[in-house]
Amino acid sequence: MWDGQKVRIGLSLGAVAAVTLAACGGSDPQGSTTPAESPVVDCDSRVQVIPSGRLPEKAREKSVVAGPVVVIGARQWGDYPRRPGTPTRVKAPILVKAGPTVTVTLSPESRADAALMVGRARGPDVHGPSVELRPCAPGARVANRRVGSHTPFLAGFRLRRPTCVGLEVEVEGEGEPITRRIPFHASCKSVQRARRVQRSIRMRPRPRPGRYSAWAAQKASASASIAARRV
Repeated sequence: MWDGQKVRIGLSLGAVAAVTLAACGGSDPQGSTTPAESPVVDCDSRVQVIPSGRLPEKAREKSVVAGPVVVIGARQWGDYPRRPGTPTRVKAPILVKAGPTVTVTLSPESRADAALMVGRARGPDVHGPSVELRPCAPGARVANRRVGSHTPFLAGFRLRRPTCVGLEVEVEGEGEPITRRIPFHASCKSVQRARRVQRSIRMRPRPRPGRYSAWAAQKASASASIAARRV
């Protein structure tokens, strides 16, 4: 099924767009605290239109691999032009290898600019900073079809602006999370440089008002008092 697949996976997986990713809703990501409890998406939400076997080499080059997790086509969006105006929704299906549960989380600094979107068979779709993905067992069957070695989930990102998304993948029973960075409509270097500039501006002390500023404030106050008396 993957034979002849175009390199730009996000545009060539037309069947994926027909599923309910556009319906992913919810509030925008907030704050920079670690999510206390991530919403769960399990084997029942496995997507039938996405192959569950190993990706061909060209498709893998355009994807982000983090241990047992593959974010399909996520690496292709760095230099892809962004349409101005409304927030961008980018399709990036996720493959999870059969085995332990994994938790995919946005880094704290990424949550102001991006949100994870994952479709669910039952209940509201996930839209937020984190999701817990439970892959199917190797011999599991969904809709009378064998799932295979990897469980595909319908997923993507909602972006407020060009950004570099930090992704953390925690594998149940293992130690430190696996970290990856994914550029969207900009290079990670340019985004990090802009973030440093913003931090430095916020940390600058506010200048004290000079003599002219104080004189102008007193004059404005006196003018307001005179105007009030005239009313």
